[in-house]
Amino acid sequence: MDIQNVFIKDNIFINLLRFKNSLLLILFLIIILILLAKYVGSYPKPLPQSETPRKDLRETILFWLVHFTWLSVVIFLLNSYLITLIGSDLTYYFLVAIDSLILFIIPLIYVIRKNKWKLNEIGFTTTKVESWKVLIFGISAYLILGIYSFFRSPHIEMYWFALLLVLYSNAFLEEFFYRGFIQSKLERAFGQKKH
Repeated sequence: MDIQNVFIKDNIFINLLRFKNSLLLILFLIIILILLAKYVGSYPKPLPQSETPRKDLRETILFWLVHFTWLSVVIFLLNSYLITLIGSDLTYYFLVAIDSLILFIIPLIYVIRKNKWKLNEIGFTTTKVESWKVLIFGISAYLILGIYSFFRSPHIEMYWFALLLVLYSNAFLEEFFYRGFIQSKLERAFGQKKH
């Protein structure tokens, strides 16, 4: 009986420590968000209002549906089949290539040719960085979370090329598609409200 009570007390103590660490992490993230909201940059100039908002909305929904359908096919049908057919590494490279086509190349060509947008309207600029604070915070957060997860998870052998590929496919492609393309088209269709 005594051993069981000690075990229960130890287990409760461990859970309390985990809860305390979780609360500290949440508090830290809230402080970071408050500091970001108060001290980092300002909103960019609003994009010009679209002359054909319904058409922009239809195009946005169509591109999103193509992406959603592709993701569904990959997750539920294609992924396991390709892994057994060509292996996991080649499957990942193949999927990144198709994602590049769906999330980057086709939308980029579409808005430049069809909508006559300029690259800076999608988020590509050759000018100076507008907010160094945002850039430094983003890189720092990426490094801190990467180091944290490296030491918390079991050792996984990852080559630099694979790390760059993950950064490209998960960060750049999705940011371009959802912020540069989808959000820009929706802002043009519905307009932007200043906060």
